[in-house]
Amino acid sequence: MADEVWPLKPDEQVPLSSFNGIGFGLKGFTRKDAHGRYFGTRYFTVLYLPIVPLDRFYLAEVSSDFQNRGVSQKTVTQYQIAGRSRLRGGEVLLTYLANWIVAPGIVLGPIALWLGHADQLADSIGLMWVIFGFIGWLFLSLWGVGYLAKHYRSHWSPLREAEPVAAPPGT
Repeated sequence: MADEVWPLKPDEQVPLSSFNGIGFGLKGFTRKDAHGRYFGTRYFTVLYLPIVPLDRFYLAEVSSDFQNRGVSQKTVTQYQIAGRSRLRGGEVLLTYLANWIVAPGIVLGPIALWLGHADQLADSIGLMWVIFGFIGWLFLSLWGVGYLAKHYRSHWSPLREAEPVAAPPGT
């Protein structure tokens, strides 16, 4: 069954920006359909973690630009929003699960085990190797989480078709 998509109001602006992870961001994307568009849910975020789902859009990625500013780096992605759709509870729950449980578990679970045995490890292999291992796992796990998220978005996330309608349901 296709998801109903209705147009935005002519003067409507959709804020999609954050500062230090606090603001508005899109998460919970579906796979691209035959038109190269997909659904994404806009959340209020803190530390890039989804807090409150606000609305869901049918959109296409227009451009993605990686900006390196010396000590800071960021990726700026611009979207063309084709319309708005209703929130889907399953997508919201899956986004919370991935961002609040799975990703932190992959990164922090082994680190907690590592720190629990840090004294024994430092005695057997040396403190510097414990520190290098800790930092190495941190970077490797963050890369792995990013890779899994990208792979999920392009291969495993649900494929949803859009059905254009003139107005939101109930109006």
